[in-house]
Amino acid sequence: MNFPSIENIRSSFLHGPAVYKLGSNPSRDRVRNVRKKVLGNLQDQTCLISGADGSFGFVVQTDNMWREKQLSLLGIDEDDAAAVEAAVIPPKPNPVNPGELVVGEWSHIEFVRQEKRYNTLRENFLWLRNIEKAVNLDLKVAIPAELISDLMNDDGDIQSRPLQILDFLETRYNQMQPKDIKEIMDEFNKSFDDTITSSQYFARQQSCRTKLKHTNESIRTATAVRTCLGHFQAVAYLGKACDDWDDEVRLLADPATWTQFKTHFTKCFLQYHNKQETLKDAGIANVALTEDDVSSIITSQLSLQDGHLSAAFAEKEAQIQALSAQVDELSNSRSSPKQLSPSPSTTTDQSAMAAVLANMNKKIDSLSNGTGGDGKGKKKRTRTKRRYQNDNYCWTHGCDLSESHTSKNCNYRREGHVEDATLRDRKGGSSKWISLVLPDEET
Repeated sequence: MNFPSIENIRSSFLHGPAVYKLGSNPSRDRVRNVRKKVLGNLQDQTCLISGADGSFGFVVQTDNMWREKQLSLLGIDEDDAAAVEAAVIPPKPNPVNPGELVVGEWSHIEFVRQEKRYNTLRENFLWLRNIEKAVNLDLKVAIPAELISDLMNDDGDIQSRPLQILDFLETRYNQMQPKDIKEIMDEFNKSFDDTITSSQYFARQQSCRTKLKHTNESIRTATAVRTCLGHFQAVAYLGKACDDWDDEVRLLADPATWTQFKTHFTKCFLQYHNKQETLKDAGIANVALTEDDVSSIITSQLSLQDGHLSAAFAEKEAQIQALSAQVDELSNSRSSPKQLSPSPSTTTDQSAMAAVLANMNKKIDSLSNGTGGDGKGKKKRTRTKRRYQNDNYCWTHGCDLSESHTSKNCNYRREGHVEDATLRDRKGGSSKWISLVLPDEET
């Protein structure tokens, strides 16, 4: 025989039974850990009779477990039937007892070939039996007898194969409790932020789905997509990616799959971070600013400019009043009855005075027209249609804002900013673009 003995197999296992030993009242996690450790042992035992992953994992894995493991490693959604069909490699058939060699009317050459094939099949089967016996002996040490007494004979020997033993344990002691489901759902609903990568985020979400898959609380693909989309919509730089996803879904003939959703946003994450690295390499500060951030900054700067302009107009008004007073004074002096017949010098003075008056009137006209004296006035910004179809409102910036811009989330606030101001209750805030959103209301 060309395969190891039971004791040699046990001694080669990476995890001894003490590593996954159970108590008389095992927790759900401890029960799950038993299969995990045994599977780890078997995956180190490679041979010709192994499954498609090059291990004896099939000894403690069902075909469904094998399938789920591959889908998880490949990141494929089980709802995506075409991708599953193309990606999943079925496990090789388990070795079976070939029985006795039935000799036909073979030539000597054919007999030698058939005998060699038969011996290989028999050795593979006996090798598998030794693997299973080695695992059973370890399980008997690790699992208290009272937990698996239903699987033992009168002599205390386990009569079942490893897969049956582990299935029995999980069915009886690995039932999902309400508190377990709540913990998993809390984890699944945890928002996304930049403390984790997109790969870690999707792995976390998929892990939660897998844990609840065989319960009454399983997370459907539509629910998973909707929850994750909500997480991404709260991230400023993913606003456009969310809009693009909505456009992409409208073009799909069938409901979107989890794989399509992950592929779309993984690509967006990659593009964003590549862009950030390029900007950092170029030495540009504040590389995390989005289009909406820039828009908010510009709006804030314009608001400051409006304040400066108001002050400038007040100053100009004072200048107009002062010049008007001077003009009145000069006019009165010209029409005074004390004036005598003009002399040459007086005529010169009057000509100079007329020039001063003309210049003053010109300045008054220019200040009144708001041109600052050079005839070049500022062009007022106008907008004739909405940019965003929502009811968002900001006390500082008004309305017609991006999805992430509200009074509460504003990043560039004016003094006295009110966070709870809304479109219907503006609390004395800005009326900018109100006419676009509420056309019947006076701004």
